[in-house]
Amino acid sequence: MRVISGTRKGFRLDSVKGSSIRPTADGTKESMFNVLPDITGASVLDLYAGTGNLGIEALSRGAAKAVFVEKDPRAVRVLRGNLGKTRLSAQAEVIQTPIAGFFLRAARYTEKFDLILADPPYRSEAACEILRLVGRHNLLKKDGWFVLEHSTRKELSRIPTLCLKTSKKRGDSQVSFFTHGA
Repeated sequence: MRVISGTRKGFRLDSVKGSSIRPTADGTKESMFNVLPDITGASVLDLYAGTGNLGIEALSRGAAKAVFVEKDPRAVRVLRGNLGKTRLSAQAEVIQTPIAGFFLRAARYTEKFDLILADPPYRSEAACEILRLVGRHNLLKKDGWFVLEHSTRKELSRIPTLCLKTSKKRGDSQVSFFTHGA
């Protein structure tokens, strides 16, 4: 796992050994960022952050700041190490909590995000749940993007506040791109 573009291109990121954390593959990550508009200066929310692969990629590509949400303490230690290794700690906030706990306190974020990234566990209903939570809590800026990586085997619910713009499939992975609903 490495940073594939931007100011930190080529940095190898550490992972959690023997963990069920499944980092986004480089090819999937590249196709994901190729769909997005320029993220220079963006504020990013990385949900199910794991070791920080997606949020660190966004920072390397010019995002101004990123908030990482991850519940696994081992992953959080590795995430903090990856931020230190890439010298991006000053632009990052790491919150160790389950996703539901984050959304219970989401009202404290008065600033909305330009980009929300989520890569929940594939073998659960987490993709549908995170779609509902992002749609309900209005943390996305009006012209922002929500990017959800999920299994091609999971049918996503329709959320009136979010509009599916496009999807990209790669093997068993699908990346769905949403903006505000019409």
